[in-house]
Amino acid sequence: MFQLRKITTLIITFLFLGQACADDNSQASKTSQLQKFKASQKCYANSVANENWKLGLDCAKSSLDTGRELFDTGHKNIAALTHNYALMLANNNKHVKANDEYEKVYKLYKKLYGKTSETIGWLLLDTANSQVNYNPQKASKNYLKALDILSTQKLIEPLIEAEISLEASIHLTGSQELTKRTLNRALTLSEFAYKTYLNTYDARHAQTALAALTIGKISFLKGDDAIAEKFLNQSLVNPDIAIYAHGLLVDIHTKNGRFDLAQKHQKALGKVSPKRGQESEYIPVFVQSPKYPKRAMQKRIQGYAIVSLTITKDGSVKDTLIVEEHPKKWGFGKAALKVAKKLKYAPQIEDGMAIEIPMVMYKYTFRMP
Repeated sequence: MFQLRKITTLIITFLFLGQACADDNSQASKTSQLQKFKASQKCYANSVANENWKLGLDCAKSSLDTGRELFDTGHKNIAALTHNYALMLANNNKHVKANDEYEKVYKLYKKLYGKTSETIGWLLLDTANSQVNYNPQKASKNYLKALDILSTQKLIEPLIEAEISLEASIHLTGSQELTKRTLNRALTLSEFAYKTYLNTYDARHAQTALAALTIGKISFLKGDDAIAEKFLNQSLVNPDIAIYAHGLLVDIHTKNGRFDLAQKHQKALGKVSPKRGQESEYIPVFVQSPKYPKRAMQKRIQGYAIVSLTITKDGSVKDTLIVEEHPKKWGFGKAALKVAKKLKYAPQIEDGMAIEIPMVMYKYTFRMP
């Protein structure tokens, strides 16, 4: 997703630099403004190349402000400059403000190029990449709309479309506010990626296995255990993907009383070296995002909750307890505790035997754009 955003930014930047030079030759009376504009554009191009998003935001804003002195409001250059500014806002995690700018760009692009143009298609992808951070339902709609425009007019290769679709699906399922409609759209995206990769490569390919895992995870979240089991089993062919599938399959089989199959996947997890991380020494193989507390969301309150838990011998968790919540009384602890029970870890092995690990900490962070 970030690779796509970077490519889009660079294309707009260098096209625009060429336009600026032409304007420089034709508007000698505005030498000072043009020099300032060209300096801002050069600064912007360099900051994007170096992924210095903070500086890129300042340069994009300077370019836009100067551009407004040089071009008419509806000029295609203003549209491109506003697009660059929106991209930099998004890369600085100012997603709501970025969306406001994307809406301005959409109106300009639609008037300049048409509502089903390639330019609109890439803009909608950029918009969705930002929206996924605070409104996954709108993001899922724009992902599908953008890919429909680009694929219908054959403006995008099938493998590129599959890559974008799978990445979008993964980001959508990591959101904190998942509706049934969002999950269905994410499923559509991942199913397209899976079919494309299966036809291009084979079932053992990493991308095919990842797409199968994603379909399995979405089906699990929807409560469709049969479909989830089918695709999770398919993803087991790739060892790098299998660890995450085993964790979900343990949960599915345990829930359905098939303890022999659950034990089989528990043993498979036990053969995997435990992963360690920063906030905790132990990294789970499956995490379900908590729902953002409604009252906190309405008041735009951010916070976090730290859960203490015990990793059992089979990699599931017990003894979940909130040890820290900030700020208090906004529902962060309750929301975290609800999903903490669904965490899955690789069983922790010592001297060849699975052991329980008490007092493991896991932090859930609740952030508003």
